[in-house]
Amino acid sequence: LTHVRFANSGTEAVELALKIARLNGRTRMISTVNGYHGKTLGALSVTGKPVYRDPFLPLLPNVSFIPFNDIAALETELSRDPDQACVIVEPVQAEGGVRVPDTGYLSAVSRICHDRRAMLIVDDIQAGMGRAGPMWSVDASDIKPQVLLAGKSLGGGVMPVAAVVADEVAFEPLSRDPFVHSSTFAGNPMAMAAVSAAIASYHEDGFASAVLRIGRNLMGALGSMQSHHLLEVRGQGLLVGMEFRRPDIAIEFLLALRRHGVLASHSLNSNAVVRILPPAILEDDQVDKLVNSIDASLADIGKIH
Repeated sequence: LTHVRFANSGTEAVELALKIARLNGRTRMISTVNGYHGKTLGALSVTGKPVYRDPFLPLLPNVSFIPFNDIAALETELSRDPDQACVIVEPVQAEGGVRVPDTGYLSAVSRICHDRRAMLIVDDIQAGMGRAGPMWSVDASDIKPQVLLAGKSLGGGVMPVAAVVADEVAFEPLSRDPFVHSSTFAGNPMAMAAVSAAIASYHEDGFASAVLRIGRNLMGALGSMQSHHLLEVRGQGLLVGMEFRRPDIAIEFLLALRRHGVLASHSLNSNAVVRILPPAILEDDQVDKLVNSIDASLADIGKIH
């Protein structure tokens, strides 16, 4: 993946990726149920949540949704017109409730797309830059997308910036006519300074290992907590989801966390799931404080229900 275009946000990166697919003759998009790619009209067209899509119908035509982590469904969908198809998938469905696919799923998606000559876009906007462990999802397994999307942590948490990284063939229409897509502030000097610093920080000694160590310790601590309101703890690296019995309990848990000094977020496409997204710079005592705050918050909601 040797070519890059910068954008100001993840959803803008998705928009450009969809344009690249169209410029390469891919008029049919395949996305996943509960997948999240943004809320501008193009990105919303491939976001698998009707509650966000329905108020704005009709969106882009020829978009179909298949279950995440379901290879058979992908093979069935690609059995027709694969030359016109483009698949967009997240390595972890973050807004979908921190859904981690089975081992080998992404590699199988890549292989099937290659065999059927379908284009593949991997949306690494939330899971990339070390959030889920490796710098990019393609580093962790045998995945060969034509387009990779980056964002969020790419700006080090201080600048809004995203990127579309593509191979030479997919990028060729933009190389031929760079003015087919433009943006006033994309690639601005402040954003590029933040990107350069964020990448340099990732490559510092101990960063990647800290992500895995903190994530492993956090998952272990949360997995041992007892609450009849908590159905499951799952995640990868520093992308952790806590699923509750009902959305209202998840909201009460979020409010309790805030009282105990922790800011967290629910999942837009799965609002009974609270996401815990700590930075990789946490010291051991801060991890302990986080775990204690989560434990105290679970106790608080236990007193209510």
